[in-house]
Amino acid sequence: MAVVIIHNSDDDYCFVWSILAHLHPARDHSYHTQNYTRYANELNVDGLTFPLPIRDIHRFERQNPDIAIHCMAVDSKDNSFSILYLSPHVHKRLHIITLLIMDNERDTQKHHYVYVKHLSRLMAHRSKHKCRSHVCLSCL
Repeated sequence: MAVVIIHNSDDDYCFVWSILAHLHPARDHSYHTQNYTRYANELNVDGLTFPLPIRDIHRFERQNPDIAIHCMAVDSKDNSFSILYLSPHVHKRLHIITLLIMDNERDTQKHHYVYVKHLSRLMAHRSKHKCRSHVCLSCL
């Protein structure tokens, strides 16, 4: 319930599908790419390679001036989180989107982006508090 994992086994555009899952939430089956294909031309991805390397997120933000991206990863050994990229444009953009990277264990160069729909739910295991809470992405 915290993340939307888009099932895109036939392409490397999980970054794009995750962004579109935020911009155009699907009512049902949010994990299907068919919910987002009609919106794919809304994003400017000219000159970007996919799967998008983390170092190129700033290029995506420059080409899409309404979107700010935060990117984080989870350490599967102890379920701790780390921030890989924090957008410097967070206060200037209309859409602020948090993504989680899941590494492909067979290919360490290839990773899968997942849309974090509810950051509070994703971090809920760290507290006994049962209600929604604010999570600061700078310090987690």
